[in-house]
Amino acid sequence: MIHESDDDPVRECYRLASSARAEAMRQSDPACRAAFFTMEDCWIGLAQSFQLIESISDFGWEILRRHPVGDVMTESQLPCIQCATPEPLLDSRCGGEALAPAKNGLDDL
Repeated sequence: MIHESDDDPVRECYRLASSARAEAMRQSDPACRAAFFTMEDCWIGLAQSFQLIESISDFGWEILRRHPVGDVMTESQLPCIQCATPEPLLDSRCGGEALAPAKNGLDDL
């Protein structure tokens, strides 16, 4: 059970993972020890999931900040996908190659 001792769920998950590891180290029964190590892995996985959600959310807000709703970009306005310079799709300075249109598997039918 997560106790609401901290507003940061990532920090709380890592704290609980640390507690599970410490408890595992105190156990003499191999099955109990394995269960606490599994619990530690689960808390770490949950913390990483929270971190991924935060990262995706931050990315989404940054996209909205740069391109407010209604400020639609055309394909020729997209930045270089390899070096993120504001040149359209391909910046010759990055040494990238032009991209072929993506195939969806239906083109050969």
